Amino acid sequence: MPDNPIDPPAPNPRAQAFNRLCGTGGWSIWLIVPILSFIIAYSDLGARSVSIVYHCAANSWWLSQSPYTNDGNGFLYLPQSAIAFSPFYLLGVKAGDIAWLWFQSAVLATGMWRLCGKLGPPVFQGRLYLLATAITMIAAGGNLRNAQCSILLTGLILHASATLAGDSPRRWISGAFLLVAGVAIKPLGIVHLLLNAGVRPRLWLPLAAASVLLAALPFIHPSPAFVWEQYSVALATIGRAVEPKLDRFNDIRATLHFLHLDADPAVLTLLRLSMALAVYGTVLTVRRHLSPASLACFIATLGAAYLMLFNPRTEGLTYVMLVAPLALYGTALIHFRNPRARGGWLGWTFCLIALVLGLAHVIAGPNSWLRPTATVPLMAYLLLAPLFPASRRSLEIPAA
Repeated sequence: MPDNPIDPPAPNPRAQAFNRLCGTGGWSIWLIVPILSFIIAYSDLGARSVSIVYHCAANSWWLSQSPYTNDGNGFLYLPQSAIAFSPFYLLGVKAGDIAWLWFQSAVLATGMWRLCGKLGPPVFQGRLYLLATAITMIAAGGNLRNAQCSILLTGLILHASATLAGDSPRRWISGAFLLVAGVAIKPLGIVHLLLNAGVRPRLWLPLAAASVLLAALPFIHPSPAFVWEQYSVALATIGRAVEPKLDRFNDIRATLHFLHLDADPAVLTLLRLSMALAVYGTVLTVRRHLSPASLACFIATLGAAYLMLFNPRTEGLTYVMLVAPLALYGTALIHFRNPRARGGWLGWTFCLIALVLGLAHVIAGPNSWLRPTATVPLMAYLLLAPLFPASRRSLEIPAA
């Protein structure tokens, strides 16, 4: 090694300027869309919002009334979710809805930005962010108008992914609290929590501590007996909601129904369990071959794909949970082509699938089958690719 090593070349000023321009464009999208949602919220179109469910839940909680119904519909979250929405409830319906959508937008936008920063050199962060944001917003726009908390859960998962992909000594504590917060907001977050815990043993203790703290949060209510009762009611309500009717849900049942292959509920339960084991085994296999950032993208994408197909209450708007990490993964693979891993074809494929998921109703009209059908080959590739060296290399983001 020479005594005076040569310093690496300075970044190209034009590349830096272009990166800043792209980053500004990405942030502008996140500013413009909530403004449009603000306008919609104050028009007749705002009737599509489901935020009234959260408002009623928060109101009922503090009045010591159960926020849950007996029909498997309505408020299907843990008590922590009603508490988390309370500040927005105090603002009133309209103002609270506007603050809610801005808050959700901020969490997802910053989560995507942070993960973009882990996927390559800083000079590429802005351009990755712009393309991934443009693709994601196709699916996210409806969620913002509808006030679904899938946006918030997706943002928390991406923040946790970016945190765990870093090298901070506090990443285990921060990542654990983000993952547990995701479960508190929406129980679907349990899949990403378990996958990350399964491959990162250093998360176990922080996850246990975070879970205890979040479980204790509802006891700020003045009646501990009411809290214990509502925990029991919450679990019973969520249990009743796991096998809803097929008519409006976009899970694997919709694809099977489209193919005239309707399955018995017991068969579907067995399929869900076997695929859960396959997903966990795949993550265990691939963790030794991917960089921390690539592994974070892989877990976020595969976990979301599993949820979309095997959560029986997957709606079309829920697919933003898959579109966001898939768009990030795809744009990174496109920008940083691995010459030993078939170029950037996989990145373009990921982005194309993300677009199909976001535009399903435009492509095929009102339907529940296109999104899960497009997700099936994606999940099949993610499960099978780690088994073969060539395809396994295609999952690595070279610059990460």
